[in-house]
Amino acid sequence: MSPAKTAARSEAELWRAQQAVAEAALNFVNDYLGCGMGADDTPLTSTGKARLLAMLRAVSFVESRHGTAGANQPARDPIQCGNPRDAWWKELTGQSGTCSRLIRGQGLSAVWANQVAAAAEGSAGFPDAAALGKLAEAKAGHRDPGFSPMHSYLWGAIYLIHRTNTTAGDRTFQCRDLSCSRLVDGAVAYNGGGDPAYRTKIDAALTSGWAGSPRGDRPKRQDRGFIDLARAVAARRQINAAPVCPIAFPGAG
Repeated sequence: MSPAKTAARSEAELWRAQQAVAEAALNFVNDYLGCGMGADDTPLTSTGKARLLAMLRAVSFVESRHGTAGANQPARDPIQCGNPRDAWWKELTGQSGTCSRLIRGQGLSAVWANQVAAAAEGSAGFPDAAALGKLAEAKAGHRDPGFSPMHSYLWGAIYLIHRTNTTAGDRTFQCRDLSCSRLVDGAVAYNGGGDPAYRTKIDAALTSGWAGSPRGDRPKRQDRGFIDLARAVAARRQINAAPVCPIAFPGAG
């Protein structure tokens, strides 16, 4: 398909090509990190999972239009976690002198970033397609021909959740209320400051990425998390970007 035809496709249509892989990756990551929500760290509800998926979707669209745009291997790396020059990929593959500490919930042991891959790959339910052993040279990240969207969404989701929750002052697994502002702040932290307009782009992805889609291509019921965040961002704009989104999040503690 030509670049012009790809650019003309709606966000929802582009997402459908990645959705199954992204959902499988996020489901594993949720279990691997032992993610919890609310004040008592109860397991994520379906609504909580939908919100995390919505933010993963927004990041995917901003980073690469779901694998269809960009200069750095977008088809292989839709959320751009595998850039070999980036701090996270260096930490993950043992190239960094400093490592993030990922604190997991539900009785799971904490791991350093350079231990994450081995620990994850040895866990039940790990998607084999995300194994770093699929790469001829793991340190090369998405430059390696074996790098795939499953690598991108799985290792990227781990970092996105870690950055989201630690930026808010919590542990890796503690998703708390999964508020709109918390998740958007986390996406900005995931980007690491490389794009000063990242917050604006994430807001736009949530509110208008699918707004111009044909009637039959609008988000369906299964996209409730995406719609929920979109409404929250829109409402926040109406009250001059207050730090707490005014839309209540059902099921949050």
